[in-house]
Amino acid sequence: MKSEEDKMDQLDRYLEGNMTEAEKQLFESRLESDSELRDALKDHKLLIETIESAAMKDTLSQVMAQQRDKGKAGVRSINRTWIAVAASVVILFGAFFFLGPFSGGGNLYEEYYQPDPGLPTTMSTESNLRFTEAMVQYKQGEYRSALAEFDQLMNDNPASDTLLFYRGICHMELDQPEVSAFLFNQISTDSRLFGEKAQWYRALALLQDDNTAEAIAALQVISDQADHRYHEQANTLLEKL
Repeated sequence: MKSEEDKMDQLDRYLEGNMTEAEKQLFESRLESDSELRDALKDHKLLIETIESAAMKDTLSQVMAQQRDKGKAGVRSINRTWIAVAASVVILFGAFFFLGPFSGGGNLYEEYYQPDPGLPTTMSTESNLRFTEAMVQYKQGEYRSALAEFDQLMNDNPASDTLLFYRGICHMELDQPEVSAFLFNQISTDSRLFGEKAQWYRALALLQDDNTAEAIAALQVISDQADHRYHEQANTLLEKL
């Protein structure tokens, strides 16, 4: 990105759903490999949640509308004004809103999420020894180490549904749901082993990311398929959202 203002603009557009599909895919691809961008997105989203929790959304909207009406400084000026006002509100209302829990999909995510148990590791050959070691780390809860191995294996097999799936689970465990949702979305629904799993875990990753609207849409797709392995879970979860 050319500047911090450009980054702010992209974060706003991504969170507001104002990117084209091509822009969104490119941005999510960058999220997968850029930890600094992931942190920036998380911080920006937390700031938005803080303002909403402080019941200041209407005030901020009025400020932004006034800036838009002026039409002189453009989007970047709006972003700077928005952040300035947001920062003031955070100071006024204190750190409680940063540390306190938010209601919504996050609690349901914790209720429904269980990491996939992983694949059997009893059989090993020289060709799959590295994968076996990564799976052992995964099963032991060493998700960061397992992810590093899966990432290396992905270089040789970038289309592997297995690697895409378990990388997605690792990112969920490392509190990086944006990356998880992106990875799960790369898995074909026709994949015999991981198609339906990926749909379910993508919905949970969206909940983990507090993206309730997209989570509901993803769950509805599952709910509409009576023979889907997660059909009942999706229906139950939809009733609670």
